[in-house]
Parts: sequence; C-alpha cells; structure tokens
Amino acid sequence: ILNRHGIDVSGFETTKLEETLEEDTLVLVMTDVLKQKVRNEHKEFVNLYTLNEFVKETEEVPNIYGQPLEIYEEKYGLIQNYIGKLSQFLNMFEKK
Repeated sequence: ILNRHGIDVSGFETTKLEETLEEDTLVLVMTDVLKQKVRNEHKEFVNLYTLNEFVKETEEVPNIYGQPLEIYEEKYGLIQNYIGKLSQFLNMFEKK
C-alpha cells in the first residue's frame, strides 16, 4: 500500500519501545487497546495518546491486521489525514 502511494520503507527497521524512548517522549499509537497495553508495560510514559486522540478526531484507526488489501487501502486515507494534521501541529514548533 505504501509503495502505491510513493512511500519507500525499504530502510525501515523496528526497535523495542524501551530502547528508544525517554519518559517525556510523545508516544502515539493507533488503538485504545494498544494504548492500554503500552500504559500497562510503561507507566512512566506521560505523553501517551492514540493518534486520533492527539489530533482531536473521534474516529479511531482500527486494527486491520490480516484484513484484505482493500481495507488497508481504505484506512490509509484515514491515517494520511491524521498524519497531515499531526504534521501541521508539530510544524508549529519548528525553530526558525
């Protein structure tokens, strides 16, 4: 799906959550279930939000793992919209 939209993830690597975060790091997850799991495992994270919660939207990004590609494509638009809002918000803090 990402390749169809011109996004190259060939250099992407995952890392363990605890290896990359400080307690004040902004942590964004897709679902409330994942948020609760992270909260249970990392009570020290004070800036933990779902993506939709952080960008002040009501529709949560659903867990679509294992669904047909059409569902991934459909939810790509939702995620793209939320990431655009996140980008605008974060760019307000860019040093000039």
